[in-house]
Amino acid sequence: MRRLGLVVAVVGVLACAGGDGVTEGPAVAPVPEAPRTALPDEQVPVAFVVRSGEHELYWTPEHPTADVVVFTMPGGWSSVPDGAVFEGVGAAGTVSLSYTGESGGKYGCDGGSDVTWATFAADGPLPEGVLALYPKGATGDRKSVPIALDGTPTVTSRAWKVGEGRMAITRTDDLKADVAVELPGLASYRAPYEAYRMEGAEEGAIDLSEGVDIGMPEPVLLVRGGPGARLISRVPSYEGVHFEVVDIGATAAQVVGRESLYWCAF
Repeated sequence: MRRLGLVVAVVGVLACAGGDGVTEGPAVAPVPEAPRTALPDEQVPVAFVVRSGEHELYWTPEHPTADVVVFTMPGGWSSVPDGAVFEGVGAAGTVSLSYTGESGGKYGCDGGSDVTWATFAADGPLPEGVLALYPKGATGDRKSVPIALDGTPTVTSRAWKVGEGRMAITRTDDLKADVAVELPGLASYRAPYEAYRMEGAEEGAIDLSEGVDIGMPEPVLLVRGGPGARLISRVPSYEGVHFEVVDIGATAAQVVGRESLYWCAF
């Protein structure tokens, strides 16, 4: 059960009159603080900056009033009160997000499919992309770090500098690859990935020289600070895109969620 924080300030002015008299000042009306809460259970901690009209990333959601949305199920945020404050960490820094309720909408090509979003108002402008989502006050000294290609990609390998660390994909078979993430002072993250080929698609082995292949991860956001790091990677598919969230600590690393965005039938 989630608790809401409420601060009630009552100011009393006490004055002594002749040593035995007390005079009370006027009471000040209660000043409520914006409610704080945790993320709903099983919510993938990744949010998406909204754009209306033209946008650079095909998967960017459109919404008439929200600044940021989170994909959810109907009623998924029913335990969260309107006005609850969260924080999003993205490429431009940390932004305060005020929850404004659930909203139905359409997402995808050809008019889109029905979706449900948790919607948020941001306290400042945001660049297009993703945010790592945290309860208010949980970000601490966390901040995003730069991500850039490391060296020249080849057919069988591709790597990125992620802050002071490195993420690399190495092909191990025609449709298989290993991913390794190394960050100073934290546990290593290693995982196998596998591409797949749908009927009618181009066949052949994974080619990492031109970009990430179907089923292969590409880092889009790394947040460092606090007890560890949070890595969000984009994994393309034939019918949309997945976003994988990995939390990396001092002794262990694990996937904490995957958000799959269906865009269009192949």
